Amino acid sequence: MVAEASKPPPQMPPPLNPEAAQEDWPTFCAQDAALNSIVQENKGWEFVDEGNNLCAGCHKYGLRAADVGSMLVLRVNSAVLSAADINGNDTAKVMLAVSYLRSYSDVGKARIECISGCKCASKTLDAKNVRATSELHTERMEIGAAAECLLRLTILEETSTAGHKFRLASVAVHKADKVLSFSYAPVYDRRL
Repeated sequence: MVAEASKPPPQMPPPLNPEAAQEDWPTFCAQDAALNSIVQENKGWEFVDEGNNLCAGCHKYGLRAADVGSMLVLRVNSAVLSAADINGNDTAKVMLAVSYLRSYSDVGKARIECISGCKCASKTLDAKNVRATSELHTERMEIGAAAECLLRLTILEETSTAGHKFRLASVAVHKADKVLSFSYAPVYDRRL
């Protein structure tokens, strides 16, 4: 028994997809309390924990607003492409991933848009879930590369329910090439 315990663990098998296993790609991510560190301007949002007291240690952190016109300006680093990517040797794109709560009642819509340092097409995020459940959802969109990219998130008057609540859970930026885009599409872009 002692001899077996002192043996080194077996070597890990090689990854099935070496490109997907790369860990040296730069990324940017802000979630939980770190969301506060990227807020540049805040009109009507509050940092909350919507976790359940019946579950010790279960936290549901995020920035939440429920009033039409509530606005956040967030600063992200979207400069995640390498020199090889920039020189056109790769098909890589920069992707913004926004995670937010989707629920079945009292939630609304928010628009996310690039306002400085980077470019992107604005996108409307609908927090209405088609099922009677509350769960996190991640929307992805292409974004321009910039060391300082300012995004604006605004609660819209338009809503799919009677309410306007919106809880932002995380914001991430990552490089996505044609291989990873297909790999991650079901995770990020699945319609519920």
